[in-house]
Amino acid sequence: MSSALVIGSNGFLGQRLVAALRERRVSVQGVSRSPLANEEIPTCRADELGTLACDFDGVYLLAAVIPYGALDRVTPELIASNVSLPQQVVERFPAARLVFASSVAVYGAPLRSPIDEEHPFLRPSAYGLSKALGEQTVAAHGNAISLRFSSIYGPGMTAATFLPKLIRRGREEDRLILFGDGSRRQDYLHVDDAVRMLLAAGGSGRTGVFNAAHGSSATNREVAQLVSERLGRIPIEFNGDDDSPSFEYSRTKWDDAFACRPQVTLDEGIARMLANNE
Repeated sequence: MSSALVIGSNGFLGQRLVAALRERRVSVQGVSRSPLANEEIPTCRADELGTLACDFDGVYLLAAVIPYGALDRVTPELIASNVSLPQQVVERFPAARLVFASSVAVYGAPLRSPIDEEHPFLRPSAYGLSKALGEQTVAAHGNAISLRFSSIYGPGMTAATFLPKLIRRGREEDRLILFGDGSRRQDYLHVDDAVRMLLAAGGSGRTGVFNAAHGSSATNREVAQLVSERLGRIPIEFNGDDDSPSFEYSRTKWDDAFACRPQVTLDEGIARMLANNE
């Protein structure tokens, strides 16, 4: 791949993908809501897609609206970014290799564990449905792959999610507080591993949908214990109830198709976040 378009180039995942592509000497064009934020590559807004050349070797569609705390809220921004934008990309770049960053949110509530790509959709949120619609649109492209990412974490991630909130509270209060008994499980994929998966997908001819997960879930208690150790063994307290379901994902389909494997352990990933004052 000698040229690539990264849509969502200034986002948490997009910035790292741009850096990785440039390290491979790929010519990169960015698309972002804030195009002036990145001076290292030419960047435009999504409404300027029609002005770009359509001869990119690869297109990485990472841009998405994730309404943290209100995943069932349907807004014009959600529809525009998660549903309409994939359609524009498919129509504009028919000859490119297309990689779509989807989400495990498409599955909704778990019926079995681990969740594989054949798991039915059960009451997904509006956000999950919007990503499912994006997948369906992208599938019509003919040379596209959708990666259903689990919880991507790392330095620079949104502060509204469990791990950065836990770290912030631990630093501010010298204690960690978990709801329930801390047994809820979640699959955490480090952003560097997510980038490696995107690059592997972009360099292949595989199509369809794949879980892009670490493949090993951790309980909230285990996450808190890792943070506690890194912060000087501060105490962990439990409060209230947590009826949120646990999520574990099968990576078998990915492993059968790709040699790329996650490399960053959760302990190492948390250490990197702490080192970056997350």
